Amino acid sequence: MASHPNISGSVITVTFTTMRGEPAGIGDEVQDVTRPGVDGHEIRRRGKRGRLFRVRTAADFTTAANARAAILDYHKLRGDVVTLTDAHAVDWTEVLVSEVRTMLYRQGATIVGGRNVNAGGAGVVVQAVWDLRLMKEN
Repeated sequence: MASHPNISGSVITVTFTTMRGEPAGIGDEVQDVTRPGVDGHEIRRRGKRGRLFRVRTAADFTTAANARAAILDYHKLRGDVVTLTDAHAVDWTEVLVSEVRTMLYRQGATIVGGRNVNAGGAGVVVQAVWDLRLMKEN
């Protein structure tokens, strides 16, 4: 794996410059049971589960090669339980990656700084949309 995401212990930690979205939390999953010709309805409780939620992320890299490696790494995380953090100290532990779509990577015309870019960097930004599910309450 490239330097991004990091592997710390057995849990993969993915760090971004920004992360937008809110976890849906863990709650009772219910199934509404209806039958034709029968009055009323029944609700069947199926247990507590994390609900699917969507997060948009951005991460900056010093080179286009590092950005492309991160894109490949992001897609390899499908089905893994990870910890997500950003530069603003927002973190969610133990979230299942259901799907990830990388939106673009580009060289910035002006380097404005960020978590991984220095004055000599290429200013490459990777944006992604993640479908996630909490595995435990944070």
